[in-house]
Amino acid sequence: MKNIYVITGGASGIGLATAKMMPKENSLVIISGRNEEKLINATKEIKECGINVEYYVCDTSNRENVEKLAIFAKSKGNVVGVVNSAGVSGTGVSSENVLRINALGTKYINQEFFKVMDGGCICDVASCSAYTMPKILIPEKFYYYALRDENLFLEKMIKRCKLLGKEKASQIAYCLSKNFVIWYVKNCAYKYAKEKNIRVVSVSPGFVHTPMTVKEANEPGTQLCLHYSGFDRGAKPEEIGYLISSVINPQNGYLTGTDILVDGGTTSAGFGIKVINKPESRPEIKENW
Repeated sequence: MKNIYVITGGASGIGLATAKMMPKENSLVIISGRNEEKLINATKEIKECGINVEYYVCDTSNRENVEKLAIFAKSKGNVVGVVNSAGVSGTGVSSENVLRINALGTKYINQEFFKVMDGGCICDVASCSAYTMPKILIPEKFYYYALRDENLFLEKMIKRCKLLGKEKASQIAYCLSKNFVIWYVKNCAYKYAKEKNIRVVSVSPGFVHTPMTVKEANEPGTQLCLHYSGFDRGAKPEEIGYLISSVINPQNGYLTGTDILVDGGTTSAGFGIKVINKPESRPEIKENW
């Protein structure tokens, strides 16, 4: 029986880079996304790396779509790795859609693949943006609504996203949706390990140069974020893909219930919402360290 690796958002960016690093022997990689043309092109690109791959059209914000994806993957073999890299930024997308795709989509992926997996690892892609919000603005008490009343969850979260002004609502929704991903992973970990021997881990990249982020690369907030990295650059998709491929490797069998921050040091240097409106801000270089 083949080992199956499922990668949502696998047509480009982090998902595509990760797919190219999956095992070749006795394995099948299934990439999913909403755009079939992009999936076809990505499938050709991955096959050139010597990897056995298929694609499946899926909208992760639609639970029925995700359920069918999980069943399809299970029909192909033993699902041992799921990488949920599907997501949208806060640029040009409503706060509701950001929350539906990034937050509720993560819940759907984890819950539906929990049903078809026996062991293995689920890796959900979050973001360093989850760490930029002051704790007082993070409505963790609302996160529980996502588990029992999605409409109430969306209502409460959308209202919270407008606290700093309607013009920033989608960006705040992005930060909070990724904070939700980290929270949800930590809350899944014990149950998933205890009942099905499944590991659940989140990875939080900093700014990554992908087709999704190209429109944001020259924005003041992005440039400021890059200045807070000692490397003065964003991450390459391959760098994040390598980390994710290591996370889902069974040799990392004791790794679960945690978030791995891979942001070039921006968070530790002090980047956050408090400095976003200060374009000349720079981290302090500490002497004698």
